[in-house]
Amino acid sequence: MSLAYVPCIEQDETVYSWCATIHGLSANLTSEATSRQLFGISHASRQHVLPSRASELLRRFSDGDQSLENLLRRHTVAGLFFPFAARSHERQEAIRELMASKQVGASGNQVSAAQTLWRTLLCHTRSMPLDYPLKWCKFCVRCDQDRLGRSYWHVQHQWPTSMVCHRHAVKLNTYVGSGKKWLLPSALSGGSETPQEDRSFMVADAIINALASQISTMESIDTRALRVAALVRMQRLGIIHSTHSVRHDRIEHWFRAGAIGAWCQNASCGMSCLASGEWLPKLLWRQKQDHPIRWIVAWAALEWSTPEEAASAFLICQKGVSEGANGQLLLFAADTTLNAQSTPEHVRRAFDVAASYEEAMTLLSASRGDIVRWLEADPELRRCWRSRLLTERVDKAALTLIVYRSKFPGISREALVDLAPKDVTLLRKHRRELLHQIMASIPATRVRQLGLF
Repeated sequence: MSLAYVPCIEQDETVYSWCATIHGLSANLTSEATSRQLFGISHASRQHVLPSRASELLRRFSDGDQSLENLLRRHTVAGLFFPFAARSHERQEAIRELMASKQVGASGNQVSAAQTLWRTLLCHTRSMPLDYPLKWCKFCVRCDQDRLGRSYWHVQHQWPTSMVCHRHAVKLNTYVGSGKKWLLPSALSGGSETPQEDRSFMVADAIINALASQISTMESIDTRALRVAALVRMQRLGIIHSTHSVRHDRIEHWFRAGAIGAWCQNASCGMSCLASGEWLPKLLWRQKQDHPIRWIVAWAALEWSTPEEAASAFLICQKGVSEGANGQLLLFAADTTLNAQSTPEHVRRAFDVAASYEEAMTLLSASRGDIVRWLEADPELRRCWRSRLLTERVDKAALTLIVYRSKFPGISREALVDLAPKDVTLLRKHRRELLHQIMASIPATRVRQLGLF
């Protein structure tokens, strides 16, 4: 049995979508018949995430220009994970051997190879149980039908980090479990067409989406350089002061209080397991749980102003150019550069309005020790803050004496000193001229002694 017509696969179309389109055009009564035509066996896995016999498609329909690696990177969700695995030569070779194998399993076990593929290429771990439902945008379906005459599954929509279609600003519809059927989005109904109202969720999703899009185009990811750049960024933001002595609970609180932490809490596909932030210190300092999705979420949480800034900084980091805490490009990315930092802008703004340590602690959600370390690390900030506080105290003391003078017109100088001794002492030390003016406005109670002659 041969296929009369095989359509071209779109640039952002999944392999599963392409096979489902062929199944619809072939008019086969059963999915098994299409499976034999495409994969050579009747019980080929119809997984929409990663087909275990994708190499058969290349042997049957490829014109020679398409490689197995390009097929996986461009037309499956593996394109989001492959750059993190590509740095390991042994891992890359194992992936190619598994995908090129004609056998589904070994020694009668028909699921072992598929499970190995899943865990190896998609970085599947028990601590990061991601879900992969079918996701689509109803507006994209209409646009695809008007342009091509058919709908298809977009690769970017199937990433576990994709919750919103940023082309149309709507939340993606989901369908859990394909039931080993060839399905297309046009055959599914339901879903909301209302734009996402939560702006913070949309902004957070846009940053994560921009990072995922950037990563999918890269050949490999150096997690060591990523770790160093993330620590430098956290120092500049004032989240940490040193890379050697860090309170993990403060890092977790910062993540939970941010927009990305809220995004993880409200997101689907198993992303809610990241909302607590307990994994972040382990990722940065213990160098464990090195999962691609964790790296994407951790980088997105570094308080970027725009999605373009987050993606650009990630690309610069992977090019081997590190940016120091003062904004200068570093020639050598060493751990010693992490301690060279400047005071974050939001910390300066807090000290511009804070009138005490307690108020600064409240504004910055930091401990008293953190406030002291910021002041010790920036002598100029400490000088300006103390000078402003002293000026405010002196002005308040002068105002207090003036109020007492107006409230009690017949008050004596000695009584004024008794009413506000601390204010008088403060003015005598720092604003003696002003104190003399206030005291001179009070008539003397003692009669001036006349001269004898």
